[in-house]
Amino acid sequence: MQLAQIGSTGKIDSTDNSTLLKQQSKVLIVEDEALFARAVMRQLQKSGYECAHVEGIQDARDIVRQFTPDIVLLDMRLP
Repeated sequence: MQLAQIGSTGKIDSTDNSTLLKQQSKVLIVEDEALFARAVMRQLQKSGYECAHVEGIQDARDIVRQFTPDIVLLDMRLP
């Protein structure tokens, strides 16, 4: 993500803040397909995100209080 700021000189300063945004970002993955969930987790973790995975809605309700995710990736076709 690129953020543009106007510096003290009046010129536009462009800064890459993706590292800053990811430092504290937590992602909860709610997915019943374990292989798919692991693949998504692996990619997100490589990018610096902290991840947790659960297989169902009830488990998601339980963990969300402890893990406090910034975003939830939800399989809309859970059984």
